[in-house]
Amino acid sequence: MRIAYMGPISLHLLQEEGVDVTTTPVGFQYAFGAYLVREYLRRGHEVSIMTTIHRLPSPYSWSNDRLSIDAVPTRRAYLFCIDAFRRERRQMIAALSRRKPDVIHAQWTYEFAHAALGSGCPCLVTARDSPRQILRHSPSPYRLYNKFYADWLIPRIPRLTAVSPYMRQELLDSYVLKSSPVVIPNGIRPEIFANAKSARPVRPFTFTTVAGWDPRKNPEPLLAGFAELLRRHPDCRLHLIGRGFEPGGPAAKWATGRGFSAGVRFLGHLSHADVLRQLREHTDAFVHPTLEESFGSSILEAMSQRVPVIAGVDSGAVPWILDDGRAGMLVDVTSPESLRSGMETMMNDTDLRERYARDGYERAFSKFTLATVADQYLSVLGDVRSEQGHATVS
Repeated sequence: MRIAYMGPISLHLLQEEGVDVTTTPVGFQYAFGAYLVREYLRRGHEVSIMTTIHRLPSPYSWSNDRLSIDAVPTRRAYLFCIDAFRRERRQMIAALSRRKPDVIHAQWTYEFAHAALGSGCPCLVTARDSPRQILRHSPSPYRLYNKFYADWLIPRIPRLTAVSPYMRQELLDSYVLKSSPVVIPNGIRPEIFANAKSARPVRPFTFTTVAGWDPRKNPEPLLAGFAELLRRHPDCRLHLIGRGFEPGGPAAKWATGRGFSAGVRFLGHLSHADVLRQLREHTDAFVHPTLEESFGSSILEAMSQRVPVIAGVDSGAVPWILDDGRAGMLVDVTSPESLRSGMETMMNDTDLRERYARDGYERAFSKFTLATVADQYLSVLGDVRSEQGHATVS
């Protein structure tokens, strides 16, 4: 098939497919998109990438015999919100007309899905977040706009996939859909899975969080809970990775002002390779305090490194990823005391920690490999190619 991938993507990860990273513009970084494209290519399909890049001086185009890239400039938010990405959509549709894909795989339920529907090509849209829940937990004018945009667009999409049963239910509860969404999760590349967990080195017991300083990511109860844990167990540490967790950043200032910064290392944004290294070599347990996840890729990556996980019992897709508590510990992440208790139990119970590490790894390897995910997407894309007509949404 000739597949058009529409969405954010980490183009630098396509170097082995012939992309010259020294001349390719850097857009929004979304590693899973690049790995999925690589999987499509490895199975003999041709792929056309359609993406947008903020402040790109002019449209960018590149191709070889099996892969093409078209990137269009994105205007400032106050401009594209006025006309629902009209200029960006027109440029993407023109690129699609040149590339002539058999089927489109669009990511998220906003401008890429809108352009895909407007192209007249058979298309599949993957819903990767809940606009309603994101607005609820992190309200802002832009997120309100996204909710209205998705509310208008989603009922017009002929075929949807959702990244978790939770996300599927969100769609069914919120919209009258043209068809029932199929659940296809994100996946992990096989080379990421740790072969074995090395013996724990002599060092303070270390918890790691990969999130960000955002209300939905919910780091404040974690910092408060850890401060109490540290008072009881001075030999533990907490490492925070993500935007807003830089030394001297907003999280560090907030924690210092409340006396919660002792024992905490603020690492800030790290590369994907460095995050995996941190999980594999410097982490005894992974704590995920996020209030809502449509999927939870950072949890899955911790599981793939044989690191036991503590996460939210009512945090969207999180209980599903952790097999309702069989592959990780579920706690009330809104409660500092519940987080403190869960971390303390994980520190003190070696058998429990090892069981969660083993069962989490086995669940990740059996359910969430990239090859399995690609098989599922290709099956649905083949069906979409066969069954859809060429109706458009302007």
